[in-house]
Amino acid sequence: MRLTDPRFLSDWKHRDFRYFLKIQVGNLASDRNIEKMVELCFSKKELHGLNSTFWRLKDIDAANDPALKGEIARRVKQSDRSLGAIARIFIEEITRFSGCERACVKFPVDVGHVPELLQWFPDCKIIHITRDPRAVAMSKTNDPSGTAIKIMQHPRLAWLIRKLSVWFVIAQYWRTARVHRRFRQLSNYKLFRYEDLLAEPEKTLKDLCKFIEVEFSQELLHPETGVHLHQASSLTGKQKKADQKKHENAGIRSSYASHFPYCSPTSIRCLCANSVIVWKATNGSLERWLSGLRQRLVRVAMRLKSHRRFESFPSPPLPTDF
Repeated sequence: MRLTDPRFLSDWKHRDFRYFLKIQVGNLASDRNIEKMVELCFSKKELHGLNSTFWRLKDIDAANDPALKGEIARRVKQSDRSLGAIARIFIEEITRFSGCERACVKFPVDVGHVPELLQWFPDCKIIHITRDPRAVAMSKTNDPSGTAIKIMQHPRLAWLIRKLSVWFVIAQYWRTARVHRRFRQLSNYKLFRYEDLLAEPEKTLKDLCKFIEVEFSQELLHPETGVHLHQASSLTGKQKKADQKKHENAGIRSSYASHFPYCSPTSIRCLCANSVIVWKATNGSLERWLSGLRQRLVRVAMRLKSHRRFESFPSPPLPTDF
């Protein structure tokens, strides 16, 4: 069962589930507050901390079953009532009442919270997906729910806002690379590249299925037959199905420069090069660029060395009679 981000954990900028508990629920030591929390979670109201897609419970028929609410409330009361216990109980029970055995939960901003996820779900499989930093920066600078709103509020600072959003992507890329370096040895953690999925979908999906221990099916190569819709494109503003999104991305990758009047795509890749190397996420063009850069640096070093050698010889005396 595929579930979207419930925002049990988030960064400091977002009002996540912890904010909801603090403002709307109160002390969870009270059984009455536990019942209140469950009712609000299934109310489908736009409350602070519950305004993510997960809590709209769209296409989840089990959400209308009163038995689901009762079972969640019962289990939370019997648990230690921690955030991890609540997250685990909600995901497990929604999955079970929907007639599914496993859940796939998307945590797009929680890569820094891998330690907490491993503690909450010790038997889980963590799939870390990375993407070309140029594409991430392009998406961030055209984000209709983030950057675009800030630009509308401060139109005179549009150039600076876009510039800062690019630097935010670079800093985030460095940070997530450190996360990968820390957890890459774990047997239940694996990194995948979005570009590999587009270039070699069958090979990448077979590796993914092997990692999560499910049988590969040819149907996985035809996402257009599914019901899942991507979020609205940051460039076109349209919501598309998986196969349409694939063709759109393939066309955009060849024209990154036209989308970066405020920052060079080459600069972004250069600044993220170390992180890309750490992830072993280099493609042919970047490898060639880095190889050429190394060769140029070697030539410069050799010239400097020969220049210093030349300077080490004593200079001839200057004539005294002009």
